[in-house]
Amino acid sequence: MVYGYYYRCIARQYFKDAEGYPMALEIHCKLNHIMFIPMWPGGKLALVKSEITGGQYSPDAYGMEDDAIRLLNSTSAPWYSYIGTVLLLGFIGLFASLIFSSEKEKTGKLERQLDKLYAGQILVYKTDGDKYTSCYVDSVSSDSVWVYQNKMESNKRSVSNIEHPENYSTERSTYSRKELEDMLANETLIRIEYGSSAYILKDVDFSTVKDCVLYYELPDGNYSSVKVDSVSGDLVYVRKNRTTMDRKDNFKEINKPENYSDTTSVMLYRDIDQMTRREIIYSIHID
Repeated sequence: MVYGYYYRCIARQYFKDAEGYPMALEIHCKLNHIMFIPMWPGGKLALVKSEITGGQYSPDAYGMEDDAIRLLNSTSAPWYSYIGTVLLLGFIGLFASLIFSSEKEKTGKLERQLDKLYAGQILVYKTDGDKYTSCYVDSVSSDSVWVYQNKMESNKRSVSNIEHPENYSTERSTYSRKELEDMLANETLIRIEYGSSAYILKDVDFSTVKDCVLYYELPDGNYSSVKVDSVSGDLVYVRKNRTTMDRKDNFKEINKPENYSDTTSVMLYRDIDQMTRREIIYSIHID
């Protein structure tokens, strides 16, 4: 039984009846329970119980009405009759605390991300019409952020479904740092995410990395790669692989030093990011 009640004896006063048999005046408390865990007390009931037969009788059958009233008035509900309520309130408090901590941690993470914002990231925010959209960060300065606005809107859960390159405007717009901080404070800016796995190029220390290779699909269905030498702002310096492969899992077949061009080419970080999101670049290998 999920919910119900039962009675528990909470006070007892012994006496003998006219024939000398042991008896007890008992006070029983009604305990409302959930899964047999007491939640709160109900009313109290006075009974006379035979210690020999276990039978229960009304106090007035033994002329003990006054004794029953005195014992009822002097007996309080036991502490454990509220234990379920205390536990429930404790769980609610813990749950609320976890939610508060989670929200605080989320806000702190967004603040840190905003401080270190860089090209290739996606800002997800709430519009005036209670819809959600995004903008693609193209470049960042000390006090301004240049973005390409997403022309589409969606509900909160489906923003990722509209994050396609063709949905973004071809004209840049600008946010000041203060505007973005206000959006975060007003809970309008809800998420900062990486447009694709290409974001890891921003964190690569090319002075210590031996190999950083992007594998991508060619228009003819074959596969090749470029070796990344360095990243400077929005510019990615690469050396192209002169060979191709017909299977995307044959990395080692073409990833050989002699296969790469001696001359360096330049790619825009934004183009690499979009190629990754469109799965043209399907793997980034860092050794």
